[in-house]
Amino acid sequence: MPAFRVGFLLACAACCVAANAKPDPRDIPPPIYPHLFISPSGEPFRGKGDEDQMLRWFRQADGDHDGRVSPSEFAADAQRFFRLLDQNGDGAIAGAEIDRYEYDIAPEISGLRPEGAKSDGPPRPQPAAKRPDKKTRKALAARASLQGASRYGILDIPEPVTSPDADINGSVTSGEYLAAINQRFALLDTDKDGMLTFEELPKLDGLPLRAR
Repeated sequence: MPAFRVGFLLACAACCVAANAKPDPRDIPPPIYPHLFISPSGEPFRGKGDEDQMLRWFRQADGDHDGRVSPSEFAADAQRFFRLLDQNGDGAIAGAEIDRYEYDIAPEISGLRPEGAKSDGPPRPQPAAKRPDKKTRKALAARASLQGASRYGILDIPEPVTSPDADINGSVTSGEYLAAINQRFALLDTDKDGMLTFEELPKLDGLPLRAR
């Protein structure tokens, strides 16, 4: 068999092996915006550099700055965001207000980029010393496969603003939203002491808690 044909067949075989090989979790791209955190109420926090956006949210919610978030503080922070979304002040989020949230305020949950933002591009190889351990890499790969806000938060809720729509009428009332917020607090309060500390919350290098 001519040498060129042997080389061609070997190249084809190599391509087939590569195509069937399982991807290394390190090769799976992280979320497009690594400096984005979406809070349990659905509010996006963005930043640059080493600033911890999740910690930013926690300190904001911690109204008395005692290092713990109470149910009332958690609810007050969420209600503030609800009022920001409720542009006409009718006590419900619906129609154009939902569109504004999903396409302008937190477009990442719809797979979009904020206006003027640039993609981080393909992931760059990391030095071995900076690579997370195998368990963390698997968790990050699984997180990257999640939908909507789940990729960027500590609760597995793809759309945290509209999911409280209990009667599925396309409108989220303040009562529905607050009921969902209280349920989210209870889910995050893993030690059931009635308070949240930053240490007990899920970490962004792992998986978010699945909402019941």
